[in-house]
Amino acid sequence: MNATKKMLVACVMIGSLALFAGQANADLVLNGQTIQPGFNPTGTGGAVTLQNNTVTHTFLSSGTLGLTGAVTGAHVLVVAGGGGGGGQFGGGGGAGGLIYYGPETPTNGHRQGTSLDIASGDTTVTVGGGGAGGSTGGSSGGTGGSNGGNSAFGGVIATGGGGGGGAADSYKNGQAGGSGGGAGHLGAVGSGTLGQGFAGGFGLAGQGYGGGGGAGAIGGNSVSGGNGLPYSISGTGTYYYAGGGGGVFASGGGLGGGGTAPYGSAPTVGAANTGGGGGGASSIYGSGTYYAGAAGGSGIVIISYARYLNKTLSGVITAKSTSTLDALGNGGLITVASGMTGAGGINIDSSGAPGGVVDYQVAQSYLGATTVRAGATLMVTPAGTSLTGGLYLDYIGIEGFDFGKLDLVSGITTVPFAYTGGTGGTGYSALAPGDYTSANLPDYITGAGTLHVVPEPATMAFLALGGLAMIGSAIRRRRTA
Repeated sequence: MNATKKMLVACVMIGSLALFAGQANADLVLNGQTIQPGFNPTGTGGAVTLQNNTVTHTFLSSGTLGLTGAVTGAHVLVVAGGGGGGGQFGGGGGAGGLIYYGPETPTNGHRQGTSLDIASGDTTVTVGGGGAGGSTGGSSGGTGGSNGGNSAFGGVIATGGGGGGGAADSYKNGQAGGSGGGAGHLGAVGSGTLGQGFAGGFGLAGQGYGGGGGAGAIGGNSVSGGNGLPYSISGTGTYYYAGGGGGVFASGGGLGGGGTAPYGSAPTVGAANTGGGGGGASSIYGSGTYYAGAAGGSGIVIISYARYLNKTLSGVITAKSTSTLDALGNGGLITVASGMTGAGGINIDSSGAPGGVVDYQVAQSYLGATTVRAGATLMVTPAGTSLTGGLYLDYIGIEGFDFGKLDLVSGITTVPFAYTGGTGGTGYSALAPGDYTSANLPDYITGAGTLHVVPEPATMAFLALGGLAMIGSAIRRRRTA
C-alpha cells in the first residue's frame, strides 16, 4: 500500500471514529422528524374560553370539569358564597373564603401554591350560594345573617362567609367563616379562616356596626367592609373578589362585591359570583320602619391552564437531515438553548394555529437551509448569528397564517441568501443583497435587529472570476502596448 492510500484509509478511519463518537454523545439527532412541545387537553365544563394560549373554565354554578388527560400547571381560584348581613342594626356579612393557586401576589393575598396539577377524568365543582340576610325583629331587634355556602374544586374547599350580627342580644355576634361577619350591637366579631379571609369588624357604641371581613382586609369598626383581592385569572381583566359587606351607618361595602348598608334605606346584596358579603340593615328611629339584612353574593370557581407547554432543546443537537421544530400554535414555544450542528436543515412551523415561536437562544452552525413556514415565528436572540444554509420565509395567503416571521431581537443576523413569498418549495422571490429590518420588510421581520443578506457563493465566485478576467485583460493590454 503506497503512502497516498495509507493516508486515505487513515482519514476515513478517523472520520468514521469522529462520526461514531459524535453520534454516541449526541443528546438529540434530528433525522427528518418533527419536534413539538407538549400540550394540555382542552376540557369541558363551565364557560370555556380560549384566549391566546390559555384555556379558561369559569363556573358560575356547580358542575363538573372533564379532562381527557392530566393537566399540568393549572391556575385555580375558588371563592365561597358571602355571608348575609345582620337584620335591623346589623353588621355586614363576611366575604366568602378565597383560595388561589397561581402566580399573582396582590397585597395581603394568600395563595396555596403557584399552580395545581389536575388528574385526568371528572372533577366535581361546587359553587356556594350567598347566605340569607337577617330578618327584622321590630322593637326586639333583628336576627343575624346566615353563613354563605362552601365552594369546592375537588378537594380544594373554600369556606362560606360568616353572617353579620344582628341587634337582638342572642344574635349580636358576627359568625365565623371564610371571612368573619361584622359584629352587631355590642357583639363580638366573627373570625376568618386562616389562608382564606379576615375577621369582621366591631360595632362602636353610637357609631354603627361592624363591617364584614374581606379576603384582603379586616372588616372596619363601624366603617366599610374589608376589601377583597384582585386577580386576572378570568382572562378578561382584573377583578376584585370576596369583599365584606358594610355595617349600618358605615354604608360602603368592601371592594369585591361587598353590599352597602346605608342608614334609612334597605341594604344591598353582595354581588353575584364574587363571594361578597351582604350589607347590614338599619331602621329609622321612631318611625316603625325596619329593614332586613341583605343576602351575600354567590361564589365562583375559575380554572385556567396553558394549551401548549414550553419545550427546551439543549445538550448536543445534530441536524442529520431536514427536520421540523413545530411550536403548534399561539403561545407554543420551543427554546433551542444550544447550538445545532450537522448537514441538515430546519423547518420552523406552527401547524395548529398561527403564532407559535421557536427561539434560537444561541448561535447555530447547522449547514442546511432554514425555512420559516407561514404562521410561525423564528426568534433569533443572540446578535451576530449566521444561518449558513440560507433562509426561506413562507407566505400562504390564508388569514392568520399569512407570513413566516423572523423576530430579530438585536444585532445582525447574516445569511448567504434569502427568499420570501413562496410555500412548499415554489413561488419564492429572492431578496437582493443588503440589510433588511422591520422598517423595510415589515411583513416578515419584527424586532430591533437586522437581517444582512450577502451574495450567494455562486454569485461571489462569478464576480471573482469576472474580476480576474478584467485583471488579465489589463495585463495583456499593457504587454501589447
